[in-house]
Amino acid sequence: MSPARSRSDARRSDIRRGEVWWVDEPVSGRRPVLVLSRQSSIDVLPTVLVAPISRTVRRIPSEVRLGEDEGLSVDCVACLDHVRPIRKTLLTERIGLASSARLVEAHEALRFVIDG
Repeated sequence: MSPARSRSDARRSDIRRGEVWWVDEPVSGRRPVLVLSRQSSIDVLPTVLVAPISRTVRRIPSEVRLGEDEGLSVDCVACLDHVRPIRKTLLTERIGLASSARLVEAHEALRFVIDG
């Protein structure tokens, strides 16, 4: 990747904390994710921290329920046990936006993952 391209990727301004996006990864394919990074880091870094979204609901404290309110067609969960950084260029399509209350739940779930 050229330096000019990486700089523009880092400045990509159409991604917001709390949004749900489709990500297209070479190995795992296309799946929805919840963007968790703070806005100030999204604006300058080439990667964002995301939680993958799954239709498999286990009802464990590290999951956050998501659904139609967030733009998803079925009930599912953001899996905070599997948070990871991904390149912003892999985000292909915005699906929706999680509410402030859902983001609070995500923070609590992440705290559970870290603190047990």
